[in-house]
Amino acid sequence: MHEEEARIIESLRGEKKEYSTSEIISKLYPSEYKEIEEGMNPLFKDKEKINGFKRKKAQLHRKVLYHLNKLVDDNILKVERTAGKGQKFFSLAISENEEIIIEKSNRKRIVISKPNLPAMPIEGYEQKNIIKKFEEGTWINRFNTGIIQCKTVENLESLKKIISESFSYVNDAMGVNDIETILERSDEKSIRAFIIDLEKECKDYGKRLSLTIDFTNIKEPHNLIAFIDIIAEINPEAINVIFDMNTKELQKNEYFFEKVIELFSKAKIQIHIKNQECYDAPYILGRAGPYTFSEEEWNLYREEFKEKITALVC
Repeated sequence: MHEEEARIIESLRGEKKEYSTSEIISKLYPSEYKEIEEGMNPLFKDKEKINGFKRKKAQLHRKVLYHLNKLVDDNILKVERTAGKGQKFFSLAISENEEIIIEKSNRKRIVISKPNLPAMPIEGYEQKNIIKKFEEGTWINRFNTGIIQCKTVENLESLKKIISESFSYVNDAMGVNDIETILERSDEKSIRAFIIDLEKECKDYGKRLSLTIDFTNIKEPHNLIAFIDIIAEINPEAINVIFDMNTKELQKNEYFFEKVIELFSKAKIQIHIKNQECYDAPYILGRAGPYTFSEEEWNLYREEFKEKITALVC
């Protein structure tokens, strides 16, 4: 499948039943489409410039329509209707019990299904044999969970990519350790996009994500308050935050933790605290419960591999 066609199918994930050509283009080329729409505003542009932007828009429409029509020919999409000025509306040509699997690489698969039931926990339904897990056989050749060490990751965008790719290797959950090292140098806009995108990814893949803040690494606690504000506002279902601390660091960052308690209590979010004085290795919270490493495993990592590798599995 052509990469552009795979991107088109991936853009149709969501609750909507149909998408216009313009909506699909705006999803595929958001910055370019925004520039064209602003450039066609007649208030501050002369006719020649406006016509130039109209030509760009027509070229973009032709480019995307070529691939949309190919997907229609392959019975993956269908044309629902045609509105004013020839605007076509497309939808997935599948029923509610069918799925489309896109092999983007050897490591990542995207499953697109037609929206039917709202998102809900499935564990109880699996136990009652109402729902059967897709690709059940892969559960014997994947790890239960893994953890990413942020000190070896450059920024939130790189971290998001690593987390997304890791979902193909684990059954239950992923953890992110020392995330404060990246959050302290990230702006609020980037943090918000990071949480929103990963919450969607977690739901799409049926995974959980634990973000651990190590109080011993905090340099500017005020910089982390934006992150706590965003978590409290979004209140993600699939993402949890673990505060890793000892008595000394708790007293040192008392103001920050008071803010955590205030915001999380209002949002009715559970506060997960790990006491470093009781256990040093990080924890990951999955659907099956908490995961961690043995003391021997964690000591071996710290002595021989710390800051040399990005991720571990357990």
